Amino acid sequence: MGLLRDLVATANDTARLVNDVMRVKLEEKKKTVKRGAMRLGVCLAVGLVALGFVGAGIGLLLYGSWVLVANQLGPGPSGLIIGAASMVFAGLLMLLACGSVRS
Repeated sequence: MGLLRDLVATANDTARLVNDVMRVKLEEKKKTVKRGAMRLGVCLAVGLVALGFVGAGIGLLLYGSWVLVANQLGPGPSGLIIGAASMVFAGLLMLLACGSVRS
């Protein structure tokens, strides 16, 4: 009877130790995921702010080029020229983006 009791006690201790090890590993994984989520959130926030600045910069560049061309040709042809140039540039960017993705 003593041997069986010792065997059951050892099995209980082993199960408790395995449970403790798994809990520690789970806590480490949780900390890692939480740290990664925080980094991702900060990167997304900074990226959105940067995207706003990029949009404002592109808008100001287009407006500045429109004003320069408008001084020479007038507002109508200036809008056509800058609009067409912007569409060609957007098309080239799409070709670059789609060409770099390999399916």
